[in-house]
Amino acid sequence: MKKLKLALIVITLSFLVASCEEELTPVSSFTFSELNKSAPAEVEFTNNSQNATTFLWEFGDGSNSIEKNTKHTYTTAGTYTVKLTAYNGKNSNMMTLSITILAPITTVTDVDGNVYHSVIIGTQTWMVENLKTTKYNDGTTIPFITDQATWKNLSTGGYCNYGNVVANGEKYGHLYNWYAVNTGKLAPNGWHVPTDNEWSKLENFLGGVAIAGGKMKSTTMWASPNTGATNESGFTALPGGFRYTTLNMNTIGYFGFWWSSTEAELTTGGCAWSRSLSYGNSICDRRYNYSASKGEGYSVRCIKN
Repeated sequence: MKKLKLALIVITLSFLVASCEEELTPVSSFTFSELNKSAPAEVEFTNNSQNATTFLWEFGDGSNSIEKNTKHTYTTAGTYTVKLTAYNGKNSNMMTLSITILAPITTVTDVDGNVYHSVIIGTQTWMVENLKTTKYNDGTTIPFITDQATWKNLSTGGYCNYGNVVANGEKYGHLYNWYAVNTGKLAPNGWHVPTDNEWSKLENFLGGVAIAGGKMKSTTMWASPNTGATNESGFTALPGGFRYTTLNMNTIGYFGFWWSSTEAELTTGGCAWSRSLSYGNSICDRRYNYSASKGEGYSVRCIKN
């Protein structure tokens, strides 16, 4: 009799434990590997769900998986909504995250043999690196100017390295005055220096000037705090600083400046529109309160024709 009662107690306790387990509500949770990958891109998904026994992954491109942790290859650029549904008996819970896969990276080579990667942002194709050429695309050498007085008095094209340090030119690209831009021969064939309107089109596609800068800045090489930097556009802007016309170099690591090919319509003349990014905010600044002197040295980023 005692053995029978003991058996009944064990069965009852087992039933109660099983019932409690079935009643637990699963909590779906997951993370995924690196951002800013270009198609084809393999993405690794890590399942952090709790109280779940089975799973269903939906990757947003018509594919799915029932593995706990999984990998998936996206073959086409786009933004995908990834869903993970976690199950425990009749109970379920779902989490969703968006993942953006960039367009395939292609390259372009300038007349010096420098190779640049490119990225499609909206309907535009931009170089991913700043220009490093020492020649125009017709093979003519661009004057390399290290002396500040000579630089100040230029009214024709010229370039330099920040601080006259060769390593800076290799890392951030060269700094060019606007006269070099205005020749129309600075970019590799099939490319050009963007107009003011083309810069504005990029800013608008990225959500407006107030946040576009953060989406353009590299997540490394900028001074702290590098506010808002995600580089989700793939633009990979670097803080190459600039060269004054009246003073020497300034702001490397903190600011980046890029020419447009468009002259500013100011009564004083001698200016052209540009863009700047800062370590301290997410703004892509058109510098409409003041425009850049054509004699200053800025980075150049090219856009495809």
